[in-house]
Amino acid sequence: KSEIENQNTVTLFPNPVHNTLFISGNNANRLVKIYDLLGALKIDQPLGENENKIDVSVLPKGIYMVRIIDFNKTM
Repeated sequence: KSEIENQNTVTLFPNPVHNTLFISGNNANRLVKIYDLLGALKIDQPLGENENKIDVSVLPKGIYMVRIIDFNKTM
């Protein structure tokens, strides 16, 4: 991979998530938003530079959509 591709790589794990969602990569200046399938925003939180832990234990079991936003583009 090129240096630019490596800078934009984001990894989310595990799948399925039980209590904690881990987001790793170069996450500086990024924000994570987690929505339910009806489109309701459930979690809205800034990301740190490297690995982040998102507590999802407060969410009921189900399927969610994750959106990662940086200041220049949406991934």
